[in-house]
Amino acid sequence: MGTPTRFLYVVIDLGGQFTWLDCNTYNSSTYRRVSCWSTKCNATIGGDGASCMDCREKPHRPGCTRNTCATISYNPKTTITTLGGVGEDTMSLSSTDGRLSLLDVDMRRYSFACGLLNDLLTGLAKPTNGVLGLGRSPSSLSTQLSSAFKLVQHKFALCLPSSKQFYFGSIFVGGGPYYFLPYYPDDASKLLVKTPLVINPVSDPRPPINAKDFSSPDYFIDVKGIKVDGKPVISFNSSLLSIDKEGKGGTMISTMTYYTVLHSAIYKALVGDFVKEAAAKKMKRVGSVAPFGACFSSENIKNTMTGPAVPIIDMVVKGNNAPWRIYGANSMVKVKKNVLCLGFVDGGSTPRTSIILGGYQLENNLLEFDLESSMMGTPLVSVDVVVDLGGGFMWINYDNNVYNNYSSMYRPIRCGSSIRNGPLISPVQGFHLQSNAIVLPVIKDSSTSQYVTQIQHGSPIKFVVDLGGPLIWLDCGSGHVSSSGGRLIRLPSQSIQCSKAVHDRGSKTCDVFPENGVTGVLARGDLVEDTVAVGSVDVDRFLLACAPSFLLQGLASGAKGMLGLGRTRLSLPSQLAASVGHHRKFFVCLSPTSGFVSTHNTHQVSIFGPEISKSLIYTPLVDNKNSDYMINIKSIKINSNPVSVNAPLKAKLSTVDPYTTMESSIYATFVKAFTKAAESRNMVRVTPVAPFGVCFGSDQSADELVSAVPVIDLVLQSEMVKWRITGRNSVVRVNEEVVCLGFMDGGSDPVDPIVIGGFQLEDNLLEFDFGTSMLGFTSLGETGCSNVVVKESM
Repeated sequence: MGTPTRFLYVVIDLGGQFTWLDCNTYNSSTYRRVSCWSTKCNATIGGDGASCMDCREKPHRPGCTRNTCATISYNPKTTITTLGGVGEDTMSLSSTDGRLSLLDVDMRRYSFACGLLNDLLTGLAKPTNGVLGLGRSPSSLSTQLSSAFKLVQHKFALCLPSSKQFYFGSIFVGGGPYYFLPYYPDDASKLLVKTPLVINPVSDPRPPINAKDFSSPDYFIDVKGIKVDGKPVISFNSSLLSIDKEGKGGTMISTMTYYTVLHSAIYKALVGDFVKEAAAKKMKRVGSVAPFGACFSSENIKNTMTGPAVPIIDMVVKGNNAPWRIYGANSMVKVKKNVLCLGFVDGGSTPRTSIILGGYQLENNLLEFDLESSMMGTPLVSVDVVVDLGGGFMWINYDNNVYNNYSSMYRPIRCGSSIRNGPLISPVQGFHLQSNAIVLPVIKDSSTSQYVTQIQHGSPIKFVVDLGGPLIWLDCGSGHVSSSGGRLIRLPSQSIQCSKAVHDRGSKTCDVFPENGVTGVLARGDLVEDTVAVGSVDVDRFLLACAPSFLLQGLASGAKGMLGLGRTRLSLPSQLAASVGHHRKFFVCLSPTSGFVSTHNTHQVSIFGPEISKSLIYTPLVDNKNSDYMINIKSIKINSNPVSVNAPLKAKLSTVDPYTTMESSIYATFVKAFTKAAESRNMVRVTPVAPFGVCFGSDQSADELVSAVPVIDLVLQSEMVKWRITGRNSVVRVNEEVVCLGFMDGGSDPVDPIVIGGFQLEDNLLEFDFGTSMLGFTSLGETGCSNVVVKESM
């Protein structure tokens, strides 16, 4: 928002009439007040523009100006209200095709209210600057954007990330397509099933801002009944499910209520039936943990793709045979070790709304609001539901033919699939590396943490992969011969082949200087030419460096050399491009177990299929005088909080450094910030385990660590382009009870201030493009590089 652009944190209020901000610290040169009686004022408050305020404090500032349109700012958590001035300013956002962020665009006159009351932010998440309203209102985010950009479809979609993860969700304005890659490669909006939204005639406790319309801006649906494992819950008065003329009853969808809240009669009936069905599944009930009333031991509850295997709850809605289905992922809450509770709360006997479907039950569901047709819906491949709100409600009929056609690929959708930050890829069937690709499988050596592959040179030869290595070298000192069985022929210094290498110009033969990238040791060697087989492809006149045997010291057992992938004419990608016509780009996907290196002969990034290729985020590679791959880091953030380091910083990507290293002062500041964030999450620091400097007590699983550990963001060319490092790549398990921060002190005078090591690269698909000098990256999350189905062809 504003000029200069400032990133603001706002709480999403699904039923909010408009956006309001705390303007006590708001400062922008492009801010303008909205005057009384103006058309914009009338549109904002929905009345006749007569609401006006006249702030006489000096100096004037946003929210305190004379002859200013006024409206009520409302905190939905505390119900605190205040009268504030309406202003407008520039809002920056990104256009999208449903897969990628395309262009950054500005809305120059986005209107919002200013709240100047100091207590107005009480009860909201910290840090926050206000509330973003998405409700039925002429001034909500979607209405303003639809009007400003003349969008054909007056729709918006919301996808909330799970509290168990720390990934971005998404808000889309203007309708689909929506892609959840790679779980469902097609447009998920085509799978939506609709149900009507219901208008509540009374806005309470939310104050109405339109003197002519007192209806609620919140979204209600017509729930006709509830089932547990297919059996109707009947022991409550069904009239509670309808909205009466005073606006009481019904079912509301809310992002401001975290767990679903039920009228006592409905709550007791649901819990009673759930407990009965749980007992039939031999679930052991344990003592309740507030605010929940039904808790169970998780020791005998299996985990499935849709969460804990517990009784399924169905919300039966009007107009469809398919229910809004709530699986264990959205019904059960882990409150402590080995204890799961039913995530529904007793709302008492006199609530205004009988059912409030809360944020926890909405997570990892796509919610689409169609403000023209007043329908709502949910999709086929979601954990629970994809919702089309605003015009109606939609969900997928899991029994219909469409689902049957895709049932073999059913997997949980995760709303952490941020377009700007790359998708969070859940466990799915292995995606396919297709097209005309050469693929080298890569294995991680457990004793050295080095990544090893092999090529055929007469016989299979094991090489350690060196991402920045300038060439391919092997040990010729132990009697290695050519692929034909003869003697290797050394190339002359004046040959064209030798001109491609850094060599000793005073020698008659082409003497080059292979380096052990692990130990840093250099040696003199001969450049030779021979036929090799890379994958299933024979490459003639392939250039290798012969090195003495001592250069193997420090390499993985059985390795006979190093395979260089660096920015030189003698690296593997460059030689394949010249020899077999492959494009001058290559892919690396490392794994704790198995991964791959691949090149291909097309200019398009299509070998992984569109669902993976189009999720890549790109950042420029920095020019340098050697063969390494470098990127610029604009800033470092931990849990969205900046780390105080002198930026920008150059960072090298490395496969021979097992963990990320940082210059000592950067490391000290980084560790201090990480430790503070970890302690705020109740992580307990313990005695370090070598070679790491910071360790914590933890017996959590790898999946649990993703959410338990502070999130690290490497901000690249802009705030919109971040390399996100979650617990999967930031902490290393050293024993059953201890994890350590996988970042190392690189000393006070390293060559590179930051080296991003192999552990942090694992399960990220990396694309290195020589032609454009760009790095593409995307996290494969739980799917991982080891789940790639390798298909090699020429």
